[in-house]
Amino acid sequence: MTLNTEKTKFVVFGSRQRLRQIPELNLSINGEKLEQVQEMKYLGVILDKFLTFDLHVEYVHSKSVKRLGIVQKAREFLDLGTPVQLYQSLVWLHFDYCDIVYSCTTEANLQKLQKVQNSACNCRILLRADRRAHVHDMHKRLKFMTLNQR
Repeated sequence: MTLNTEKTKFVVFGSRQRLRQIPELNLSINGEKLEQVQEMKYLGVILDKFLTFDLHVEYVHSKSVKRLGIVQKAREFLDLGTPVQLYQSLVWLHFDYCDIVYSCTTEANLQKLQKVQNSACNCRILLRADRRAHVHDMHKRLKFMTLNQR
């Protein structure tokens, strides 16, 4: 097996203070210089040099909102239980995948993702509930855990 040096990149991870102390690195393999990047996607998770997961959360949020729109549009053609299954297969899987890795991100990032889940309940996409119904009750009814509970 050979390494494709044209596709190989590297990231140096650390705190802002530590990264300021590190001189510019020039890594090469077999005379081929490797490109240093600020972030990279590895196994579907976007890792930035500070490991804040801001870019990954933005990616998951964007993908989830788009797919939630699909569920909302399809809901009117489906029976009552099917939108929940559709939500779990199209949206929830993005929250589930590698959630332990980015669970240490900021509270603001976690809230951004939680709002997507809440909007699925609140907008009556899944339950067709009353506008004044509390999100906590809807989570219980759907047997959904919040992102912090997972």
